[in-house]
Amino acid sequence: MAEISYVSPKTLEEALTVLARNPDTTAVLAGGTDLMVRVRDGKETPQTLLDISRLGLDKILVTDQGVSIGAMTDLTSIVEHPVLKEQFQVLSESAQEVGGLQTRNMGTIGGNVCTGLPSADVAIPLLVLGAEFILSGSEGERIVPADEFFLAPRKIDLRPDELLTEIRFALPPEEFGSAFIKFGKRKAMRLCIMNIGVALSLDSQFGAISSCRLAMGTAAPVPLRLTKTEAFLQGKQWNSETEAEAVTIMETEIKPRTSLPATKEYRQNLARVLLKRAVTLSIKRAGESGVKQDAN
Repeated sequence: MAEISYVSPKTLEEALTVLARNPDTTAVLAGGTDLMVRVRDGKETPQTLLDISRLGLDKILVTDQGVSIGAMTDLTSIVEHPVLKEQFQVLSESAQEVGGLQTRNMGTIGGNVCTGLPSADVAIPLLVLGAEFILSGSEGERIVPADEFFLAPRKIDLRPDELLTEIRFALPPEEFGSAFIKFGKRKAMRLCIMNIGVALSLDSQFGAISSCRLAMGTAAPVPLRLTKTEAFLQGKQWNSETEAEAVTIMETEIKPRTSLPATKEYRQNLARVLLKRAVTLSIKRAGESGVKQDAN
């Protein structure tokens, strides 16, 4: 292995300066749970490792304007944060599914997203929460919606001289429910065969779905929003007829492939099951949310 320089700046400005010097040969080190394995295996050959752990990007802030999560926030903090656990189950549940405890203690939300993998667990809830990614670079700051960030496997809308610094999303509406379900071949530290995230709200008067976002991982070359299925479910009651039609529409949107963990056909069948379970669970949670608000 060739010698690699290591840099650990204390400010964002210093980090961006280092990155701007040699953006094509500098690798950004967040938690390192993905990058260091790739360096060891020769899949990444950086000349410089830019450690961004000292930049103060490890905060979770909840205000009236919404939720802000620093890109260096570790996944264990997301799992354990009381507001995320109560109001954004889709996010806390996805973080819980990333590796084992040691991986979650080291791995970061920004690092998970920036792998650009179609199976990246945390990418799915950020899609359904309508998150925005704050990117900082030598030319200033850019804001990219989550559903425009993923371009191809391991390819994201992040320029070589930019860092993902912050992730933002709005507070939930009334009678809001969400869920994340991941399916793999093991009960612990599962390799993802497919995952799904749902975030929806209900019409308090009629019990219909008033808004809905759906996303799947490993169902296409990138984490995928199911926009046609979302549009169909808008204003619908969730019953056997709606469920069957939603599955039919979803099947036109996904493009699973055969890989070592599962065949294309297996993933197609699995997608039907996951859609039904995740929407049903989200509706149940939305109803429970409405009851809590009435009690208050």
